[in-house]
Amino acid sequence: ENSCSDHAPWPCALVMPPMLWTLGRVMPWCFCALAVVLACRAMLTNTWNTSLSLALPGGSSLNIFYNMYIPEEEEPAIQIVSEQLTQIGEGLRCVQQAIPLLYTTVGRTLAEASMVSMCGKYSDKISFTHLAHLETGYEEHTLGAVHDYCSAHPRHRVIYLHNKGSYHETIDNHHFRRHLTDAVMSNDCIEHASSEDCNVCGLLFNPFPEPGFPGNMFIAKCSYIRKLVHPTKFTAMKDIFFGKVSKFIADGTLQAAMYNISVDWFFGRNRYALEHWVGSHPALGKVCYVSRTHSPSFWMEHTSFDRNPEHWKFDTVLHDPPAAWWLAYAGNAPNDTRREFFLLPGMLLKWFEWYGEVPPPTSWVWSWYPDGEFWRTQVVKYRSRAVEVANACAH
Repeated sequence: ENSCSDHAPWPCALVMPPMLWTLGRVMPWCFCALAVVLACRAMLTNTWNTSLSLALPGGSSLNIFYNMYIPEEEEPAIQIVSEQLTQIGEGLRCVQQAIPLLYTTVGRTLAEASMVSMCGKYSDKISFTHLAHLETGYEEHTLGAVHDYCSAHPRHRVIYLHNKGSYHETIDNHHFRRHLTDAVMSNDCIEHASSEDCNVCGLLFNPFPEPGFPGNMFIAKCSYIRKLVHPTKFTAMKDIFFGKVSKFIADGTLQAAMYNISVDWFFGRNRYALEHWVGSHPALGKVCYVSRTHSPSFWMEHTSFDRNPEHWKFDTVLHDPPAAWWLAYAGNAPNDTRREFFLLPGMLLKWFEWYGEVPPPTSWVWSWYPDGEFWRTQVVKYRSRAVEVANACAH
């Protein structure tokens, strides 16, 4: 177990903006003390009311949002929550102030007192707020609270977690959840990603089928999260977009050779829609991740004890070409990259449909995805009609 001296930047990381990181490392404790005083003074004046009309704590620049599904047979789900709270507490063991954890329960409920008791020796590191209890639902309510919070606190950061495996209890889900939770609670994602000014960090960033973090657990800058469409609208927007894409495929403007768009997980529909939410904005920009393998299957098949240094390394760049990534997701090689929905043609349609913009010219997407320069030129000429115009001429 690492000592708290190994985590010296932690208190500063919770209150310091990235541009102050370098100075904080030169004079860590004296500068950190000053940063804490100034930040807390500013943040104590903040208040926030969620869409659920609950005032939430604003005294920390890092807040954890936790979505919990507790079925009738609650014991396995409770065990998952207890395990995750231990992982969260371990990640926070060196902080100097309790970090707010704001949670939603779906199915059966869990009182704040029960959450505190499950924290054990880490109970002084976390302050709990029960946002709401719902009989049914997915992740839209908790992610909605994330969005609301970030809209009010654009300089803060948020961690989003859920008790994966409580709905489908499999050994693969248990393995994957442990790695996902370890990643977002790691020094890499909390400290290093902050110093690198990354918008989002998680275990594994994957650009296919859509840019995002498989497993849907992440830490993110609020300045990015607030740009996204509200999660409560996202599933319906996906359904509308599916209809438009289906028409483009039918008339030959697009093809979907890489993945089957009728499979909800690939397209991101119904309960899978929100797994595509955090990576949906063209301003996604710089992302951080710690997985050295492209496939989620690796993390589903290995326990934490199997994890070696060669499997886990902080990074911000997609080093391998696109083919290495779509093959990891059992995708097929597209025979026409300029019409492939799961490449830039589909992304351009999505970005214009939902956000009315595309990534800036300096974005990594134009150099990494196939035909990036071609599509960047088409967007300059035709804006939102770029895909329709270019591919109408092609066929």
